[in-house]
Amino acid sequence: MLRGIVLFVLFVVMVCLGVSAQTYLIMLIDPTSVFIVVLGGLALLYLAFPLSDWCEAIGFVFSGAKELPKGKRYKLTQIYKAAGEFFLYCGVLGTIIGWILMLLNINDPTTIGPRLSVAMITMVYGLSAYLFTLLLQCKVSLCRVNQEQYELKPHNTYVSFPVALVVFLAVIILGIEQGGSLPPFFDSASFLLVVGGGILAALLCSGPGGLGCAIKTAFSSQEAPLEDVKKGLKVYNLFNDSVVFMFIVAFMVAVIYELQVNFDPSTIGPQVATIMLSLMYGIILISFFRGFSFVLQRKTGATNEEVGVNPFFSHKFIFSYSVFITVLIWGLLLSTMHD
Repeated sequence: MLRGIVLFVLFVVMVCLGVSAQTYLIMLIDPTSVFIVVLGGLALLYLAFPLSDWCEAIGFVFSGAKELPKGKRYKLTQIYKAAGEFFLYCGVLGTIIGWILMLLNINDPTTIGPRLSVAMITMVYGLSAYLFTLLLQCKVSLCRVNQEQYELKPHNTYVSFPVALVVFLAVIILGIEQGGSLPPFFDSASFLLVVGGGILAALLCSGPGGLGCAIKTAFSSQEAPLEDVKKGLKVYNLFNDSVVFMFIVAFMVAVIYELQVNFDPSTIGPQVATIMLSLMYGIILISFFRGFSFVLQRKTGATNEEVGVNPFFSHKFIFSYSVFITVLIWGLLLSTMHD
């Protein structure tokens, strides 16, 4: 693992040297982007894992452990996996916020470059943190399993959920306020279509009983039976997939409508900014669905793979789709400006 960390540091140094040859390294440092990725990711992580788990995970980074109890090995793998996903989601979310802020002020050419660079830096931060957590997962996987007993400490979801929700939303709001105002980020149509439509679709498939079992299992202080965890994971993954499907449909339908019916080059920026709100709402929602999925997995010590339940739309798909949307919108804006 030490070699992995050294190689990662050398890679970062080489990138920094290459960048410094072209421009000032200070341009890659943005406090707002760090604020969104780090604090937002940690808030989501607190939803699923108590601070005692954090301490063990941080201690393992600097340890030379060659073997671990089975329970601790599983827990460390899960916390690094969750941290990587959450940092990646926050990086994508920060990029979308930066894009929206840039699009709302697209008539001022002097703000396009700085706002766009900040948006892309946030994605770089999220992706870098995700890659680092992959290294940590590799370190855990190389450790042998011993027969030492290991007991998971209880985690009070009744406390962690409201704390995580308040901190996460505060991070998003403060990040928005740093670059603009909050009112343009509210759109009832996008919210109802993505959030309401996604939740309604999941409820139609799982039923109130399935949702009730998922919530009860997630907030229970006792170790949950495997069957309840499996049912809960299916429900949360169904919510995840429904919301992702809805914001993909909402985005594509809105783009088609704007291009064919309501296309106006003079107002293309605000139009696209409103369309992108569906992506922002969706990613905020699925971040918490993934958090509750990790809560359930921690209770039973079983992964998605072991219980045979996986979300159809993974974090990798969402990241790739966000990159695709970024390229699509950039191309649209360039063609509009050229005309």
